[in-house]
Amino acid sequence: MSPSQAYCDLRRMHNSEDRRAYLSKVLPTIDAIALADELKVAAERRLHVRPRRAQLIADVIGEVGVVAGNASIEALGRLADADALRELGRYTDALAAYDAAAELYLKAGDEVGWARTRIGFAGTCTYTGQVREALAGADRARDILAAHQLWVRLVPSPVD
Repeated sequence: MSPSQAYCDLRRMHNSEDRRAYLSKVLPTIDAIALADELKVAAERRLHVRPRRAQLIADVIGEVGVVAGNASIEALGRLADADALRELGRYTDALAAYDAAAELYLKAGDEVGWARTRIGFAGTCTYTGQVREALAGADRARDILAAHQLWVRLVPSPVD
């Protein structure tokens, strides 16, 4: 089975218990990271059009992480959830979700993931007026992304 097939199957499941049971069966046979990446792309495609759907997909990403025992994937789900919350105008909840994702990424030793959370956090702080909080991790995040040559993450997209 491919991650794409697993994604298609998961789209038809509306119950968390069913998804987790399914994931327990298929994750030993597929690449959990590839599945999470495919789900993240799907969440991003829906983010500005159907943010609640993006949030549901974020939950599935988190479930993939939990079932796979992979804190980075679980953090990716929290990051996607934070993006959806921001899009829904729930800025305080989004900030908390960005922080939760950052903690999971640090627990996993994933500094790039942590830096990605600071981008969303800083952007959301512009809605809440929390400039000091936004700047607190910005320099470190920039240094991490530059060290990994992730230039596209350093420059805001004109589409956003």
